[in-house]
Amino acid sequence: MVIMLNIKHYLNKVLGWVAICLALIILSLPASAKEPEIRVGSLKIKPSIKYQGSYQKNVFFENDDERDDYVQTLTPKIIFEYAGGTLGNYLTVGYDLDLVAYADYEDNNYQAHKPWISLAINNFGPFYLKVNERYVYTADPYGSANTYGIGSNTKRWNNTLDFLLGRKLADKYALELMYDYYLERFREDRDKWQNRIDHRFGVTFLVKVASKTALFGEYRRTDAEYDEQNSGLSIMIEGDTWNWNSSNSQDYTTQDFFIGARFHPSGRIRGEIKFGYGRKDFQNSIDPDNNLYEDDETWVVETDVQYTLLKKTTLLLSIYRSFLGTPDYDSTGYVETRAGIDLTHSLNRTTFHLGFDWNLYDYLNEKPGLPEKYFQLYTIKAGMDYRLKEYLTVGVNYKHQDKDASHTVYEDDEYTDDIFSFYGDIAF
Repeated sequence: MVIMLNIKHYLNKVLGWVAICLALIILSLPASAKEPEIRVGSLKIKPSIKYQGSYQKNVFFENDDERDDYVQTLTPKIIFEYAGGTLGNYLTVGYDLDLVAYADYEDNNYQAHKPWISLAINNFGPFYLKVNERYVYTADPYGSANTYGIGSNTKRWNNTLDFLLGRKLADKYALELMYDYYLERFREDRDKWQNRIDHRFGVTFLVKVASKTALFGEYRRTDAEYDEQNSGLSIMIEGDTWNWNSSNSQDYTTQDFFIGARFHPSGRIRGEIKFGYGRKDFQNSIDPDNNLYEDDETWVVETDVQYTLLKKTTLLLSIYRSFLGTPDYDSTGYVETRAGIDLTHSLNRTTFHLGFDWNLYDYLNEKPGLPEKYFQLYTIKAGMDYRLKEYLTVGVNYKHQDKDASHTVYEDDEYTDDIFSFYGDIAF
C-alpha cells in the first residue's frame, strides 16, 4: 500500500519532467528532419509518445459538488506492421500505455494497458479472414461500456476477440460468418456483479450492386452470461442483501435482424449503414429482489459513414441503437440511442475538427414505484491539429458535456463538464 501511494505521489512530478524533456527534444531536432521509418524486411516498427495536458471542470462528474483539476496523460505507443505480398494481407501488433496523473486528486491517478492484434488474409482463394483481439486493463473514471463506474476509479479489465470468415460467391455475392467474444472482469468485490461473458454469432449475405457498393442482410445473436452472479454472489445494496444465483441472474439473449449497405473504402462514401429489428430475452423471470424481468423488442441501427464533401473536407456520421445491460440496481437494462456528426477540414498543415453527439439512455423495467428513467447526454467538441514537422503534431481540443435526467429522483446522475486540452505527439 505504501508503495502504491508513493507511486501516485510521484507520478505528477515524473510526468512534469517528461513534458519538459519532450519540449527540449522537439526544440533540438533539426527543422528538416523527416518522419523516421524503422524497417526490418517487410516489418515496419512505429514507436511514438504523446503528452496531453487537460483542465477538467468536473473530474468526478458530480451534479452539485463540482471539483476541477489539471490532468496529465503520457501515452507511449509502439506498433509492429507486417504487410504481406497480397493487397489486403496484413498483421499489426500494438501496445498503448496511458499514464494519467491528477494535480490535486492524486487518488484518481491510474494506468491503462492496451495491447492489441489485427490480422487480415485475403488470398485463401475465394475465402478471406479478419481477426482482431484487444485487451484493456484500466482504472479510469469514465465508466465501462454500459457507463458503470462513471466518476470513480473502477479497476477492471476486458478482452475482446472478433473473428470473421468470408467466402466470395462468383463476383457478385459473398457470405460472411462472424463470432465475437467479450469478457469483462472487475477488481473490487462490490463491482463483481457486473462481471460478464458475451458470445456473439452472426451471418451476413452480401450482394454487390455497384463497383463500390453492396447490399446485405444480417442476423446476429448475443448470449450474455453474468457468471459471477450465477456462482452465488452476495452484496449489500442500500442496506439490503442481494443474493444472486443462477435462478435470478441477469443473463439474457439478444437477436438482431439487419438490412443495410456497405461502401468500399476507396470510394467517396466509406463505411456501413444497417438498421432493423432487435429483441432481448432474459433467461430468468425474477431478480434477487423479486422484481420481474421483462423481455423487450425495439428497432436497432448501426451506422458509421464517412463522406468526402470536398478534397480536404470530410463528414462523419454515426447512428447507433441497441440493448445494453444495466449499470444500476433499479432496472434490468436499457436501450442506448446515440447519434453523432463530425466535420474535419484540412488546410495545409492544419486540421480543424468540429462535432456534436447526442446519447439517450432509456432504462427498461424500472423497480415498482419509481418514475420513468432515462438520461440524455449532449456533447460538443472542437479542436485543431497542427503538423509542425513530419514526425511531430501538436493540437488543442475542447469538449463540453451536459447530462440531463428524466426526473428529479435521478438528478444526482446529472452533470455538466468542460475539458480544455493541448497535446504533442512525436513519432520516433
